[in-house]
Amino acid sequence: MVAGAELNWFQDTWNVSVNVIHQQQVTCIWEKAKVGVFNLNTDGSLQGDIAGWAAVIRNDEGNVVIAAYGRSRHNSVALIELNALEEGMKLELMSHSDF
Repeated sequence: MVAGAELNWFQDTWNVSVNVIHQQQVTCIWEKAKVGVFNLNTDGSLQGDIAGWAAVIRNDEGNVVIAAYGRSRHNSVALIELNALEEGMKLELMSHSDF
């Protein structure tokens, strides 16, 4: 539904208030790290009351060096994402000497 006369008609007819939010699609592309550098990729997810995180460390060829995942006790997507970053950094510190 577009804003304007059609939206006004809909709101008046059904006696409702509609807030139109325009979403924009963003394409993200993963890039290899520079030679000798490692990438840490993290993600958090919340579905209902189940929250989880994942972390992947890749070398400069894009190969997975080490990965981990787990459940999060948080119920906020922002906190779950931060939890994923924290766990990923712990993973890197714990296994730094291995790669």
